Amino acid sequence: MHRRYWLILSILVPVLIVAGVVGVAVSQQTTREPASALTAQEARILRLKHSVADNPSDFDSRLRLGWTYQQAKRYSEALEQYDIILKRRPRSMSTLYFRALIYRDMGADIQSRDTLLRVLEIRKDHVLAAIALGQYYLARGEYANLRKVVGPAVKLHPEAGELQYLMGRGLEGKNDFEGARARYRKALKYAPDLASARTRLRRLDQRSEATGSHTDTSTAPQAR
Repeated sequence: MHRRYWLILSILVPVLIVAGVVGVAVSQQTTREPASALTAQEARILRLKHSVADNPSDFDSRLRLGWTYQQAKRYSEALEQYDIILKRRPRSMSTLYFRALIYRDMGADIQSRDTLLRVLEIRKDHVLAAIALGQYYLARGEYANLRKVVGPAVKLHPEAGELQYLMGRGLEGKNDFEGARARYRKALKYAPDLASARTRLRRLDQRSEATGSHTDTSTAPQAR
């Protein structure tokens, strides 16, 4: 009887020990999985949400939270954060600009345009807003509006190749081909890899050759 008892124990005890170890391991794995399953973006959102919860007036963290939502295409949550900021800081250009990009990505073109115009009302030489709005008008062939919004920014930031290119398109739109050519050259001076400017300059050169009014473009930078 005693032998049978000890025989049973000698079999059961190792089995129970192994089962216990496995159970602990499984439990630990289950506990750890949610944390390890978080992406870097989700972890960043979680950290920023904690920062905002701890200090609701930390608008820098709130702006970063909104931008991180925006990168994750969680637009409604991003807009919620931007709305909170703009209630306290209605002239926050970064917030307005990011909001305009959301409207653009959502296909709300008019809202995007109006928000970008608001940015330029606050600061007429806001390069990113001028570029985005210039692209909006270029896509619609509204060359006068393009020149109006890009002009002040390109005057104060002549080194912005994309602005020079957009101004060139605006001038070309009113048949000022020499003015457009000069802008494309400046665009390539500051942004030698800007293929769109090089293409437009080449087309104008070909047009000049065809009409017998060729202008030397040998000083234009070559693509790298």
